[in-house]
Parts: sequence; structure tokens; C-alpha cells
Amino acid sequence: MKSETVITIDAKPRRLFAFVVLILSSGVQATPSTLRVATITDTHIGESCDELTFDSCKPMRNLRDAVSKLNSLHNIDGQALDGVFISGDLTSSALDDEFAMVRSLLDPLEMPWFPLLGEWVRNRLSLFGWSVFLLF
Repeated sequence: MKSETVITIDAKPRRLFAFVVLILSSGVQATPSTLRVATITDTHIGESCDELTFDSCKPMRNLRDAVSKLNSLHNIDGQALDGVFISGDLTSSALDDEFAMVRSLLDPLEMPWFPLLGEWVRNRLSLFGWSVFLLF
């Protein structure tokens, strides 16, 4: 299952509460007592990269490896991860090609993923088919 929704929040308690309610009502399946989630943060795709290739961009290799590791853990012991939260700075410069690369690196995740982004990027992401909601 792939995410097509980007949720923008900040640290204010009422917004965080609204975010938790949204996630819990989003259809993520979990047992009543267990919600298994993982986090990826501050991927900084494009930082210190001559170009967006695996040879020249360590942040790309790091994110690719994190996605691979999470997929390998997804059904360990018969228990699936219920989702992955991706937070912090996804890109180095908020360039269109950096966001496209982030999307291509996250799409192989075998579980739902939820980007938690700052306000400064939300308008850029609609270019890549992500719906963006601002919790207020």
C-alpha cells in the first residue's frame, strides 16, 4: 500500500492531537493493544551530492537502505508494521528533482507511510501527486 497523502503539522498540542486522530481513523490496521510503527527522519536528499545518483549521494543510499531494512522487518514473526512516519527535512534544497527522488525511494515501502512535513514544503509536493492537508 502506498501513501498518497502528506500531512503537515507543527508541534502545537491541538494540532498533534488532530494528527493522531487522523492517523487512527485512516484505516491503518492494528491489533487493539499493539500499533507497530517505524520512523525515518531528516533524509536530506541532495545534501553534499554532486548529482542525484547512488554513487554520488550518500543520503540516497541511506534512505534506500532504510526502506530495504523496513521491508525486511515488515512481516517478521508474522507481525506486520502498521506504518512508517517520515519526518524532518526530506530534501536539502526543496528542489523538484529532490522531491521526485524522495518519492521514488519511498514508493517501494511495503506498508503505509506518512510524511510529516513542515509548512515550507507543502505547496511543492502537489507537483508529485501528493495530496497535502494542513492540520490547524
